[in-house]
Amino acid sequence: MIARGESGAAAYRAYTPGPNFKTGQARAFEDITLLTVGKILDFQKRGELGAVGKYQIIYSTLAMAVSAGVLGAQRMAGRVQFNKATQDKLYKLSLIHI
Repeated sequence: MIARGESGAAAYRAYTPGPNFKTGQARAFEDITLLTVGKILDFQKRGELGAVGKYQIIYSTLAMAVSAGVLGAQRMAGRVQFNKATQDKLYKLSLIHI
């Protein structure tokens, strides 16, 4: 229910362009589920991506999850693929901590 209002038909591949998004980047973000969490964070930090994924996760939430070890050891979390399983895990854990 929440996800439908957030990401629409794009679901896990959804993203909101950031303030520094360049039109030519659209192809790179065609399927963000193929990117790693580290890459997503880099793009968000540079303002090229805004909220991402089915649950429209913003930079501060994703960075906090990595720092808290939600995706495993912090040094390894950046290598985790931002796929369906990762997005669902982040969403479920965010509900627990609200």
